Parts: sequence; structure tokens; C-alpha cells
Amino acid sequence: MPPTPTGHFASLRSELIVVERPAVPQYAGARVVGTQPGLYHQFREHRCLVKGQKSIDYLRERMKAPDAPGIWELEASDVPEVTALLAELALADADRVRDVLDEERKTANRAVIVDTCERVLQRMGVSERKPGQKVVAA
Repeated sequence: MPPTPTGHFASLRSELIVVERPAVPQYAGARVVGTQPGLYHQFREHRCLVKGQKSIDYLRERMKAPDAPGIWELEASDVPEVTALLAELALADADRVRDVLDEERKTANRAVIVDTCERVLQRMGVSERKPGQKVVAA
């Protein structure tokens, strides 16, 4: 069985709770007989370890939301390792750098990878888009 994907997230606030799914009371008639547990991600001292692809994807979407709680991803097991990507970018052609940049922006959006891709493309003297590629609105 493959290992469960994990992601490490950081927040601007020292203590933060991000609610993925709130707890729901269970009723029998007018009486509360139990509670279906919710799913919460608690940041302590600016850090939170998140397990499971569904939860990682949820926090990635919250990062990009207009009302984002000021969080960002540090590293994740479901994306290539930073050092491996940086080593590949040193020798990659423009199309591969564009692909890495596009994939990184869609997933972990790690600043070190995005910045390096942008600088490599600038140094090559090419744009971030492939020839003839249209701008896609977010």
C-alpha cells in the first residue's frame, strides 16, 4: 500500500484552525444523541502537518481563495522534491521549465520553484507561455 501523502503548511498566525468539515449533531426526534465528528487542521506555532490527498487539496484551494487565512505550503510528499526539481531545472530546455512552472503553480506553488523557473526562462530569453499559447484566465 503506498504511503499516505503528507503536506506541511505554515500560517501567518501562530495559532490557527482551518475547518475542512464542521462537526454535525445527530438528532433522534428533538434530542441530540451524538455528533458526527468534523475535520479540522490546527496550526501550532505557525505550522501544521496535513495527511491525506483530499485534505492537502482542500488547503491548497483555501490558500488561493479571496478570503484565504494567510497560509502557504512548505513541502508535500505528493509533489517532486525541491532539490530534485532545482537540479533538473539547471539543465532543462525551455518547454520542460514551462511545464514544471505550470504544474508547480497548480499544486504546491512553492516560491523557490516558481521563482527559479521564472528566472531560468528570463535568462533563456523566452516567455512563460509556449509559442501560440493563449492566456488562461484564473
